[in-house]
Parts: sequence; C-alpha cells; structure tokens
Amino acid sequence: MLTLTGMATLPVTAPTTQSPLKPWPLVAGFAASAIGLGLAVSSHWSTPRTSLRLAFGLVIVWGLLELASGAALMKRREVGTAHMVGGALTLALAALLSFLSVIPAFALSAEPIVLLIGVSCAVNATFRYLDVLLLRPVLALPDALAGAVLFAVAGVALSSWRDATPAMVELLAGTVVFASALALAGSANQTSPAAVEKARPGRLTS
Repeated sequence: MLTLTGMATLPVTAPTTQSPLKPWPLVAGFAASAIGLGLAVSSHWSTPRTSLRLAFGLVIVWGLLELASGAALMKRREVGTAHMVGGALTLALAALLSFLSVIPAFALSAEPIVLLIGVSCAVNATFRYLDVLLLRPVLALPDALAGAVLFAVAGVALSSWRDATPAMVELLAGTVVFASALALAGSANQTSPAAVEKARPGRLTS
C-alpha cells in the first residue's frame, strides 16, 4: 500500500503594504487651494496694480511648491510627474513674464499675461490627462478634474485675452492654483500600489 506523506503548499502573495503618507504635500495642497480660492474671490475688490502683484507672487510660490511636492512624491516611487511638469511650466511662465517686463519696448499688461496663462494651462492639462490615462495605475479623479478646470481656463483665456483686465488675471490665476492644489492634495493622499510577490509552490512528496 502506497502512503502519501507531506502536504502541498499553495502559492501565497505578499501582504499589501501602503507607503507612509507624506503630510507636508497634503497640507500644502489644501493650504494652496484655500489661497487660490481667496485670490479668485478677491479679484472683484482688488485694484489693478494689486491684482497683478498678488497673482504673480502666488504663481511663483505655487510653482516652487508644486515642483518640490512632485519631487517628493517621485521619491516615494509614486506618480508625481504631472506635478513636476506643472510646477516647471508655472515657473517658466513666471520667468518669461519677468524677462518681458524688463524690455523697454514691451508693455507688460493683462492681455499678454492672460494669453500666456491660456497656453500654459492647455499644455499642463494635456500632459495631466496623459499622465492620468497612461502612467497612473488607477484613475486619479482629482487630477482628472483639475485637467478639466485647466482646459476650461485655457478656453476662456485664449478666447478673451484681447479684452483681459488685471482682475481677470487674478481670477484665472486663483482658479488654476485652486484646482491644481486640490489635485496635489489628492496625489499626496493616494497610496502607492503594493508589489505582489508570488511564493514558490511547495512540492508534493510521496
């Protein structure tokens, strides 16, 4: 009589692990969204000179913040590419406006600023959707919504930049920061997908 000894071991998977939450990008995202919303609302009461200064200063601060937050998310092996690109585009826009402002023959007014905001938002939104659809393992709803807002801002800016005012610059800049900052908070709150490792199956001995 043949007796089977031993027992088969079934494949097991490693337990799902979650990467630790980065609190400062999360807090920074919510704080920047509140500031952006306040800037958009205050556009109805600010003077033209104050509007341009507030919008320009917030754009620079937000660009640095989003770039640093995207780099922090990338260090966690999470998808922060869209935020790094968004921050780089924002800083590039600020640098271009700073360069144009020192040219004597170029009058830096609301019209070219709104035009550049429209182009920047169109590029940023396009890359954000490519990131959400192609690079992210799961659909990121905050980034998808932020991309929709950026496309809407781009449409408004590119269609009405000839009639732009400083208040419009403040309103558009505040809206962009508000939507992008909420997307950053959503990315900081998103846990990275765990790697699933399969153990070797045991052997059946007789």
